[in-house]
Amino acid sequence: MPLVNIFVVVLLVAANGFFVACEFSLVAVRPTRLQQLKEAGDSRAAVVAHLLKDLDRILSGVQVGITISSLALGWLGEVTLAGMLEPLLRSLEVPWAAAVAHTVAITVAFLAISSMHVVLGELVPKSMALQRAEKVALLIARPMAVFMIAFGPLIGLFDSASNVILRAMGYRGTVGHALVRSAEELRLLLQQVHQHGVVAPQQARMLEGALALSEVEVRQVMVPRRDMVCLPANASLLHVLEVVRTRRRSRYPVFDASPEQVIGAVHAKDLFRHLEERLQRAERGESLPPFDLRLFARECLFVPETKPLAELIEVFRRKRVHLAMVVDEFGSVQGMVTLADIVEPIVGEVRDEYEAVPVPAAASGGEIVLDARTSLHDLEQQHRIELPTGPGFETLAGFILNRLGYIPTGGESFLHDGLRFTVLEMEGRRVARVRIERLAEPARGEVDSVDPAPP
Repeated sequence: MPLVNIFVVVLLVAANGFFVACEFSLVAVRPTRLQQLKEAGDSRAAVVAHLLKDLDRILSGVQVGITISSLALGWLGEVTLAGMLEPLLRSLEVPWAAAVAHTVAITVAFLAISSMHVVLGELVPKSMALQRAEKVALLIARPMAVFMIAFGPLIGLFDSASNVILRAMGYRGTVGHALVRSAEELRLLLQQVHQHGVVAPQQARMLEGALALSEVEVRQVMVPRRDMVCLPANASLLHVLEVVRTRRRSRYPVFDASPEQVIGAVHAKDLFRHLEERLQRAERGESLPPFDLRLFARECLFVPETKPLAELIEVFRRKRVHLAMVVDEFGSVQGMVTLADIVEPIVGEVRDEYEAVPVPAAASGGEIVLDARTSLHDLEQQHRIELPTGPGFETLAGFILNRLGYIPTGGESFLHDGLRFTVLEMEGRRVARVRIERLAEPARGEVDSVDPAPP
């Protein structure tokens, strides 16, 4: 009889390990790999895929299996092992052997069964399932499918009871298990695979940029209104061609009375096509109609400045446009955004062959001179300088104005987090160039100091 009980105990430990391996392997297995195995004719992969279609119910079945095997193991294992140990303890020739034999036997049996349960029934199968998820999932697929058929009614009863209790407590019932990860979890996972060399640094930066699209708003990447290259609707053909020749853009907003009254956008290729037609007509001696830029202005998309880039790129794709005007809550044009502006947070700064690349001027002692229009995001990515953002500003100039509290005239400086910021150049009321100096140790009394406003 003890041998039969020992055999049953071993089976219960194995059953517990089976269900644990089932749980972790099904959660960790890759659906794409299963699809490849199905296409290769592996019938076990089809069974695994079928189980994954209702993973929440499968996990409920796993919990039922683990609970039954664990309870049975505790009940039978401790009794069996204690029954084998107690006679041995009583046979010891010591005065207290008979008095404490039962207690010692139960204690030793509990510790031994618990250790075997945790190590062989939990930790070992879990590690095996995580390291060889595909192989383990294929092995457990058919036995688990049979178990689900046999215990289906009981599992359904437990699921229904748990849903009733959850709803009574104000929670939703189980509505399906999804392997969903938050953006922060994906970033941590990306850091881990990058540290282990699974992805290249450039690939890691691109993936991290793609994850941040839903967190970056249009105003953070837009071209400010004062930097927009626009064309007045009443411009002559010569003026338009001169702007296109010197500014080398592919698309230009067209405004009526002021840059805030944008009526559309014109593509450079449409202008050149029209110029070609006019030249051909001139060669044939035909009269030329007056040039009207409004005829070439395509309908322009207007988006709020708080729109996330992930949503805007979908709008661009659906409407097949590459440019949008950015407006504030009052409907005033604040800038414009192009498809390249959206892509840059993913792949880095995109410049064409005609666009000048502004190189930050480096000075001795770790100083750099930057264009004040540099975004705080680029400042962190390119120079490892992290500055706090705030409502209403996304650039280095905005940060400086926020810290100073007044419009500088040039030469003002302040300290922030071990860095000295100095306004080198102004263009009217706009901060143009800034010098950033990293201090080894701020002088006493100068920590995060700001020059007072001029009288």
